[in-house]
Amino acid sequence: MSIKLILDESLLNYKERSLSTCVIGETVGQCLDKLVQQQPYVKELIFDESGNILSINLIIINGHLIHPSDKNTAVNDGDEIIIHKHSGG
Repeated sequence: MSIKLILDESLLNYKERSLSTCVIGETVGQCLDKLVQQQPYVKELIFDESGNILSINLIIINGHLIHPSDKNTAVNDGDEIIIHKHSGG
């Protein structure tokens, strides 16, 4: 399944506005793992040392927020996942 995955500029340095790519996966976790294979530098922006999604990240699938611990959430062909750093508040 082809999934559009976007890292919002809130996660990236000031030189990059966003990172958008297509990945193949059946779950959020598989898609993020594929992204890390393509762009290894993003691993520390997304995952902690144990491989869990950092709780400061918001995971949005087709406009719906999911909890960062829900790596096993299924995705469908054509879905869009956005990773956005939670600004607090």
